[in-house]
Amino acid sequence: TEIGVIHTSIDLNGNDDALKCDLGNLKQSEKFSDFDIVTNFGTSEHVSRHYECFANIHNFCVAGGVFVHSVPATGYWKGHLACYRWYSTEFFEGLCKANGYEVIDICEFGSRDHDFVKTHCSAKKINDDPFISREQFRELEKKIYPS
Repeated sequence: TEIGVIHTSIDLNGNDDALKCDLGNLKQSEKFSDFDIVTNFGTSEHVSRHYECFANIHNFCVAGGVFVHSVPATGYWKGHLACYRWYSTEFFEGLCKANGYEVIDICEFGSRDHDFVKTHCSAKKINDDPFISREQFRELEKKIYPS
């Protein structure tokens, strides 16, 4: 707090001073809902309930707040353990459009030679509208990640 920043970590296990939180459970949004910045630096791909995870992230952030995602890119990180999802820039473009987020930046970065490429998205939550429906989310995923 010396520089005016209060940092809160959340984690499934609640270790290392993190608040215990299961991102796959929508009731978590009731406990955490007033963050100005929400970061997802390699977490969402480990949550099997993908809709719930992104709905929670949406609900954690205040209107006017910012999301920053940096996650494994589609086609890379082949040996990444317990990974349920890889991400494309198209996924985040669709997610931002569907939720009315203002895109700040969407790109891929990293080393293609070493199988280390991440998809990055930073976006601003413009209003307090509810997260898109489960059906809309499924349609977005089907369009981006056809089976």
